Amino acid sequence: MIKLRRVLTVLAAVVAIIGATGAPALAVDDGFYTTSATPSNCPASSWGPNYPAGYLYFVDYGEGDLSNPDKNDDYLLIKDTCADGDGVVAFAWHKGVKKGPKYHGKGYDEYVVWDPFGNVAAGERIGIQVCSQNGSGGTPYDCGSIIYRTSQDG
Repeated sequence: MIKLRRVLTVLAAVVAIIGATGAPALAVDDGFYTTSATPSNCPASSWGPNYPAGYLYFVDYGEGDLSNPDKNDDYLLIKDTCADGDGVVAFAWHKGVKKGPKYHGKGYDEYVVWDPFGNVAAGERIGIQVCSQNGSGGTPYDCGSIIYRTSQDG
């Protein structure tokens, strides 16, 4: 009976400690993406016919942007998927503040890493949009919709 009482006392202490400190948070991949519109002048490519000119990925999981000294795991990947000679431009919103533009003119099928956020905290709202653009000083065209998400775990 004394051993059972000790076991129950230890078990109650463990439950109290867990309750006081909270269970460890599970990591959630809050990543998402958006695309530009599909331009009529985009030739068929390795991506196939009728693909959008650009993709914009919000990355929220993994080792982080290894080119960034902070190595946070919240950043954007900009992808040009149309071999039309134009680049793509990305826009981002963080807590209602517009970031960018960030132009990607490195060429077709290349990624550009952009980190306009730093670390995103749980409950913060992120928005992203990507468009085609002729040169870094050009006017965006064939823009996709702005896609918004709220971070679950930061």
